[in-house]
Amino acid sequence: MKVGKILISVLACSITFLSCSSTKQSEYSYGDSYYDSTEDINETDYDLIITNPPIRAGKDVVHGILAGSKQHLNLGGSIVAVIQKKQGAPSAIKKLNEVFENCQTLNKKKGYFILQ
Repeated sequence: MKVGKILISVLACSITFLSCSSTKQSEYSYGDSYYDSTEDINETDYDLIITNPPIRAGKDVVHGILAGSKQHLNLGGSIVAVIQKKQGAPSAIKKLNEVFENCQTLNKKKGYFILQ
């Protein structure tokens, strides 16, 4: 897909097949690839991963997504996560600091944290 003069590739992933199926059918869909499990993703060359992790799937799943993103990033790449404070943002910050050795809070609004 081309955005302005920049060629980008987008991958959409969800832990449920239904979510990916709905995304594929959306008129706003920009994904080139769709996966219903992060375990199926073999690509390892992303500059940016953006996630709104499935908090209700549990802390182990969320932390697995955050930690596992490192193996899919290019050198200098980053992950951005949106997480509510009451649903584990402090724990996610701790995990991102463990994995990447630095975590910044890009924004906080109405209980939501945007972490990088």
